[in-house]
Amino acid sequence: MLYYFYQMGARLLKPVHDMAELYQKALQQHLQQYPNSVTRQLLGASTILERDTREYGQPGYDIEQVITDGSNIKVKEVHELDQAFCSLVHFVKDTSNKGRKLLIVAPLSGHYPSLLRDTVLRLLETHDVYLTGWKNARDIPIQDGAFDLDSYIDLLLTFYKHLKQDFVVVAVCQPTVPVVISTVLAEQFNLAPKPNAIVLMGGPIDTRVNPSQVNEFAKSHSIQWFDQNMITVVPSSYAGAGRRVCPGFIMLSGFMSLDPKRHLDSHLKFYENLIQGSGEKIMAHTKFYDEYRSVMDLPADFILQTIDRIFQRHLLPQNEFHWRGYKIDLGNIKQTAILTIEGELDNISPVGQTSSILKLTPSLPESKKQEYFQLGAGHYGIFSGRKWREGVAPTIESFLAKIMASKSKNTKATHKKVAEK
Repeated sequence: MLYYFYQMGARLLKPVHDMAELYQKALQQHLQQYPNSVTRQLLGASTILERDTREYGQPGYDIEQVITDGSNIKVKEVHELDQAFCSLVHFVKDTSNKGRKLLIVAPLSGHYPSLLRDTVLRLLETHDVYLTGWKNARDIPIQDGAFDLDSYIDLLLTFYKHLKQDFVVVAVCQPTVPVVISTVLAEQFNLAPKPNAIVLMGGPIDTRVNPSQVNEFAKSHSIQWFDQNMITVVPSSYAGAGRRVCPGFIMLSGFMSLDPKRHLDSHLKFYENLIQGSGEKIMAHTKFYDEYRSVMDLPADFILQTIDRIFQRHLLPQNEFHWRGYKIDLGNIKQTAILTIEGELDNISPVGQTSSILKLTPSLPESKKQEYFQLGAGHYGIFSGRKWREGVAPTIESFLAKIMASKSKNTKATHKKVAEK
């Protein structure tokens, strides 16, 4: 019923949106002839009403070129592996010097993977970038089967096999846990090629450390509560009719509720900028919220299993996580280097939760571990915006360059010993 109420509300708001859009266009023309404060105020109000009643669809990546060493390089978006719930998106640069293979694992937490556009664009300058292109669960036919946390790990192993060797993985937020698990499976059980390094950014490795509002909420409600209050069935108007999902509109309301004052202040400033005609600030606001409000449905099995295993029972940090009969022992990560990234103001995965992995991997040499703390950055600031581009990204590049240089040195030394024998 939840989905039907949402659709009903959207239909009731459609005439309001259309009217606001008409007023907006008329006032824009009027403002050109009569630039006065009253017209600006009316235009600001109609713009906000139009945006607040709009249905936001899936954004595109819109990455057609990248600047590398001062040159503009054309980029082509290629979907190399198309799976039911996710495709492997390859941003192919039109150059012979593409750089090392780097897989960005986007969070499956409500937003489309295009939320990481800034992440892709910056890392594309120096690497050959792949991205997990998650699909909206409401558009996946029920005949394609279920998808849970174990399926997520299956998918990562499939992508590792496709990349074959000499690749690194960057996990943003939620996927830090499945990336760690897939690394153990690659190292300990040789189920896929292992990454040379993994970069874990603002993720829930151990949510017992410095728990956030999100963590407390997950702990204070039973799985049955989440099932009854967050899970619904996709209506017949979508391709995924009958599939159990956690709707994107529920996830969005949850994101907003974490810091409602910040979003209210942002909208008030947006209104002021519309009145003043501050073009650059208006563009920055619309760019962020167009992406932020574009949400997708999540498979019910995946979200419930994630809450249970990661946020409630904390199986990974206690070395009690099992995947399809395999016991995940973090002590078996011995070669894959680890860099953790945390933001000072992160209210979703606070400081300490991600970097806890460094203490949980005793067999990995300290020379292959590093943590980075970004001052003044919230959750989104560690993978998007100025602090990401100027602070976090260079740290990642420096760390990966160091690891690859060390790997190359060790390989040469091994070859020399073999030759001497």
